[in-house]
Amino acid sequence: MANLHVITGYKGGVGKSLVTCVLLEFLLAKNIAFKLFETDRDNPDVKRRYGDTVNCDIGLFSEARRHQDAANNIFTSATEILTIVNSPAQLFAPFAHWFEANDLFTLGAEEGVSYYFWFVCDGGFDSIDLLKKTFQFFTDNVHYVVVKNHGLCEDWKLFESDTALQKQLKKYKVIIVDFPLLLGRTLPHEINTLSLMFSQAIAHPGFDKINQQRVKTFLRKAFQAFEATGVFTHEQQQLSAQQ
Repeated sequence: MANLHVITGYKGGVGKSLVTCVLLEFLLAKNIAFKLFETDRDNPDVKRRYGDTVNCDIGLFSEARRHQDAANNIFTSATEILTIVNSPAQLFAPFAHWFEANDLFTLGAEEGVSYYFWFVCDGGFDSIDLLKKTFQFFTDNVHYVVVKNHGLCEDWKLFESDTALQKQLKKYKVIIVDFPLLLGRTLPHEINTLSLMFSQAIAHPGFDKINQQRVKTFLRKAFQAFEATGVFTHEQQQLSAQQ
C-alpha cells in the first residue's frame, strides 16, 4: 500500500512550495522512497530546485476533456510508491473534479491508496474559508494535515476563535503542524533564486555562518514537526524492517 500526499492550500502565496521543498528534504533525510509530481505549470519552482535530485514528473489537473487523462499517472504512481504532489494556486475546482469524475474515493479504497491533504494556511480569512470548503467537499474520505505557516502569520486568533472551523478540525481528526519561520529577511528569496535545495544552502559559500545556521535550525524544527505527525511511521517501519 502507498499513499498520495497533496500539498495544497489553493490560495497563492501561502507557502505551498516552501512546505513541499522541506517535506522532500525530510523524506530524503529519512531515506524514504517517493515520487514527486510538479503540477504548478506557471511556476514549477519545486521541480527547478529538486528535479535533478529526486524522482520527479509533471502532472496536470484540469476539467477540460482534452486533458481528462493528464493526471492518471499521479494515481498510478500512488499505487506503487509514496507520491508527493506540489499543487498550484486556484486548484480546488479541477482537483475536486478529478476526484469526483473518476470516483477516486472508491478506487483508492480498492487499490489500497490513502489520500493525505497537507493544507498550508496563512491564518487569514480567505485561507480559513478555503480550508472549510475542503472539508465540505472531501469530508472524511481523506486524511488532513493543516500546516500553520508561522513564517507568514504570528497571530492565529482568527484561526483559533473560529468555532465552526474548530469543530471541523476535531470531527476530521486533523493533524496540525506548526511550520517554523526561516529567519533572514532575504534568505528564503536568495535560496530560491539560486535554485538551491535547503540541504545545499546549509554549506553554500554565498551565505555567511549565521545564515547557514539559520537554515540548519529551520530544517531541524520543521523535521521535528513532521516527525510528530506520525504520518510517515509506516514507511519508516518498513524501511527499518528491510535493514
